[in-house]
Amino acid sequence: MLYSAVAVIISFVLVFFSLRRRLIGASFLPLFYGAVSLYTIISTLIFSFGQDVPFDFFNRTDVMYIKESVRIFSYAALVYSVGLFLGGGLFARSNRYVSSFKVPQLDVLSRHVGSTGMFLFSLLSPVILIMSFGLGAIFYRNEYAPADVIAVGMVIARISLPICSFSIALIANPFLRSASFIINYAVLLGITSRAILFVIFFHGLAIFLKRGKIGYGYILIAFVFAIFSSAVVLQFRMYPELGLVPMLSYIWDGEFDVSFLLSGINYVLTYSSSYLGFMLQEVHYDSRLFWIAVNPLPSSMIDIAAVIEFSRVRANIPYSAIGEGYLMSGMGFYIFFLILGFYFAFVEQLSKPLPLIFRLAIVLFMVMVAFMSAQYNLRGSSRLLYYVTIIFIIGWFVELCLRSLKRKARADFHAMPDHSSSSR
Repeated sequence: MLYSAVAVIISFVLVFFSLRRRLIGASFLPLFYGAVSLYTIISTLIFSFGQDVPFDFFNRTDVMYIKESVRIFSYAALVYSVGLFLGGGLFARSNRYVSSFKVPQLDVLSRHVGSTGMFLFSLLSPVILIMSFGLGAIFYRNEYAPADVIAVGMVIARISLPICSFSIALIANPFLRSASFIINYAVLLGITSRAILFVIFFHGLAIFLKRGKIGYGYILIAFVFAIFSSAVVLQFRMYPELGLVPMLSYIWDGEFDVSFLLSGINYVLTYSSSYLGFMLQEVHYDSRLFWIAVNPLPSSMIDIAAVIEFSRVRANIPYSAIGEGYLMSGMGFYIFFLILGFYFAFVEQLSKPLPLIFRLAIVLFMVMVAFMSAQYNLRGSSRLLYYVTIIFIIGWFVELCLRSLKRKARADFHAMPDHSSSSR
């Protein structure tokens, strides 16, 4: 485990220099993977407070595979960071390091759109969730997910969630800002989704980029609130009565178990490594599932049923993307992460001249890749990679069109006759 810890420390050093080049979205994956590795080493292999994870994956897995999963996370973070560092330096527009992460255009965007417009935009994801999941089911239901859920709507809501959560902090009016946060949070709490953590995280990220800094007090409050939210979802998602009303009733009646607070932390970190270890021990992976999962075509155009049916250990627990990737390719897995780090550095560096909305979308989806690859399936993670590429291409197309229009406008202006001179 010493080598794993050293690999994480080296990756953090490389990420530090990448962050100085303002590679914010691309730098998140090695930070998250490194945190998973170090927390697992400390909380399970040295101490035992991290062994309590959902579905008892840690106790069901031989310690040999837990150690192997830690190595996979730490070495993936290292090789990705190497690619990130090389790509960040090669495609840098300037050799100077930035001294502030503040994005002044966010204030301009906030004033231009206005509080009402930004408020309405921030409600896009919860509105789609309500339409797809059902308003009644969000408030009360007797099963984890209703049978008549609109799958396409849930996917769209999941994709738009980071941007909507980010936009909450850009609402100038404090009342509308608070209302938007409560609505986004309450809807996800009603469906007992782990994605509730994204509302807190991306809201905090927006504050950091808007101000260029973030207070320790806010970090502490956000951390405690995130752990509490994760613990609530973890404890009550298996109760017979679900929904916003029963969950608030459970909390009000004092049924919340504070011991789940530690489980809430483990749910984010140790769960990722324990589940990967469980997959290494138990799963005999079918390579056909891999090629179907990474197929860029829409799910309606391919036989996605096999992935849905077999790429999971039980209902609502799909294989993790990092597990599928490693079981499929072994050492090729690390080559992929080296290339991925280089590619993300390339995309984020070259996206800096693009309009703000494209730059933000690229950063947010890069952050989502880190979360999704550790705990969600390969199909969802690979889609995010494609979205990053598509947004990057569309963004440059729009940027080139805008530049062409500006050049044409300048040329037309200079071609105009000087009427003031001719009149004299």
